[in-house]
Amino acid sequence: MYKLTLTINLEADSKYFNKWLRDNYTPNFKGSSQADNIYLYFESEPDEEVKTEITDFYNNIVESDWLNYYKRTKFDEINNKTQELIDLGYVYNGFAMSLSEKAQTNILALYSTKDDVHLIYPILFNTKDDLNTFDAADPNTIADMYYTALATKKAKLDSGTVLKSKVRDATTVFEVDAVEDNR
Repeated sequence: MYKLTLTINLEADSKYFNKWLRDNYTPNFKGSSQADNIYLYFESEPDEEVKTEITDFYNNIVESDWLNYYKRTKFDEINNKTQELIDLGYVYNGFAMSLSEKAQTNILALYSTKDDVHLIYPILFNTKDDLNTFDAADPNTIADMYYTALATKKAKLDSGTVLKSKVRDATTVFEVDAVEDNR
């Protein structure tokens, strides 16, 4: 195992730099650590040209180089929170209903066929926690349930889009960090 030591560049982001190393020097690059310097570990010693390329790349990193990478990390956090909110489901007629992918497919299918003469009402729904059931008495109830589910999901997605727009508009890491997802 070979260790390359670099002086810390205060403008560099270690995740961004490690991704660049993995993208360009795998399988030889094995990882890094940081203390008073940056330590890069390789399976075998890189040649001088590679050492120079790595050192020059690291020493020349500035915030604007990795800002979009950092923004993507924030987008992922917003997407995860949005999905968590969608997973909470929606409330219809006082009952908490699921918004899982399967539940969304089912309510869409029912909405699409709600007026079909072969569909027999009432249609029994389990609540999200399965502790109760709800009877959809007619096509209008199915339509109302569908629109409630759709509006709930859209509101969660839209709230994420608002936050993502703020991240997109950010020009510094400080501004990205200032975008709080407290939904």
